[in-house]
Amino acid sequence: MEDMSGLMACRAIRSRNACLPILAVTAFSLTYYARRAAEAGAQGIVGKSDFNGMATAIVDILHNHAMTVHVSASETVTFDSAQQASLRLGGEAEPTIARLSAREREIVEQYAQANKPAVIARNLGISVNSVKTYLDRAQTNLGLSSRADLVEYWWQRS
Repeated sequence: MEDMSGLMACRAIRSRNACLPILAVTAFSLTYYARRAAEAGAQGIVGKSDFNGMATAIVDILHNHAMTVHVSASETVTFDSAQQASLRLGGEAEPTIARLSAREREIVEQYAQANKPAVIARNLGISVNSVKTYLDRAQTNLGLSSRADLVEYWWQRS
């Protein structure tokens, strides 16, 4: 990037978004950059030529599992979750239901009442795939890793 470093971009994203997981990718030394990436709000770091590690890291951080990276025999860097990093960097403590669109809230409400996507689709005159897309968006916007978490979150906060 020409106008800012990757670490600056990471910090800027994290200070404004508590949900989006960030994986730093570098061609340089993990020993040097792991701690800096963690401080900037990333959930992990991999070398750009470590394709297997990258695939594993992407899956891990998408499931809200922040990484621990052994950068040397004596140093380990533990990354925060996206929400923890956001809070540490002055972002919002926890995403709220207000972050959802009216349609997402409507669909999550019906889903939380044990309606299946097909029933919700019929009730709203939309496709089952649209219902699933709205549920997926709501889950992502709230930083949750499953629909069960979405229902639990809904009942605790609505």
